[in-house]
Amino acid sequence: MNSISSYKHTPLSRGKKICLLCLKPARDLLDLVNCTLHEQFLEGFKPGNGPYEALSYVWGSSRGDQRIMCDDRMLLVMQNCLRF
Repeated sequence: MNSISSYKHTPLSRGKKICLLCLKPARDLLDLVNCTLHEQFLEGFKPGNGPYEALSYVWGSSRGDQRIMCDDRMLLVMQNCLRF
């Protein structure tokens, strides 16, 4: 039996915050993308304070069919997301 559950979004807690996706290193080129999500407070945050890159995508299918692991749970994303 597979112990991996499907990912369910958890809303951000109150306050001025964003959600950061942190990629984990892969052991092999064929490994699934593996990541975690973290809340980042925006109060007092200054641009350039972190090694962050932004990715936003909306083109193509609106239904994910490509598997990644997020917080140890499976999440379906669109093919275009994996191309970056």
